[in-house]
Amino acid sequence: MNMNSIKINSFVLILLSATSNHLLADSNTHDKSLWNRLYIGSHINSVHYKSNVTTSSNPGSYFINDDYSQLMDAGSGSPSGNDISGGINIGWNYAWDNFIFGIEADYLHANKKLKIHSGDIFYITQPADTFRTTSQINIKDTFSLRPKVGYMWGGSLVYITGGVSLAKLEHSFNFSETFENQLSSAKKSKTQIGWTIGAGMEHAINNNWSVKLEYLYTEFDDLKTSSPLSGYPDQIIDNKVSVKMSDFRVGINYRF
Repeated sequence: MNMNSIKINSFVLILLSATSNHLLADSNTHDKSLWNRLYIGSHINSVHYKSNVTTSSNPGSYFINDDYSQLMDAGSGSPSGNDISGGINIGWNYAWDNFIFGIEADYLHANKKLKIHSGDIFYITQPADTFRTTSQINIKDTFSLRPKVGYMWGGSLVYITGGVSLAKLEHSFNFSETFENQLSSAKKSKTQIGWTIGAGMEHAINNNWSVKLEYLYTEFDDLKTSSPLSGYPDQIIDNKVSVKMSDFRVGINYRF
């Protein structure tokens, strides 16, 4: 089991253990009218971003022997960072007995930059000369569309959710060296699809307003870039970039 699975399971267990006494005491006490509605809301998010970058090159006329492994080690890495942001959501719930079936769409405002900078690295095959690489990943606004299933008691609701996500990802790569002053650069921006899964708890303040606590884990499809060396068009440098998000959010909803 990986760390992200442990986080998700732990979060669900916390929700269940925190509400188990109420479930037992109030399993027959619920008000469908509280949840059986259209709603809109907003949320504040604490997000941890992590990217995995893999740099490689094909056999060509410039890189030889140990150059390939040096390039891969210099360009590859797993930059990460945290950010506080916010977003909005809209959804609808249908109540059946003690259960809730719903769907929610949400938007998260994001503009997080992650970076890998190798610094100057001396060639093993040409010890008097150096090269350097730089990768920058920009994660911009994200969207998700998620069905959810929950259990209600009294004025509270616990639920699990999962669905599809979209984000605008941008990757830029630069290579330079002092042996022949070769350069290589690539930049690509694309809306990538991904998947998300999570769990949450919501509590009604009154007939229209409720507050919620939610966790979502998201992964997006890889973004790939390629660029040749300026003087060696057959020598291509490839990059593969993946992005993952762990999102803890606190929000408020208004139910119509």
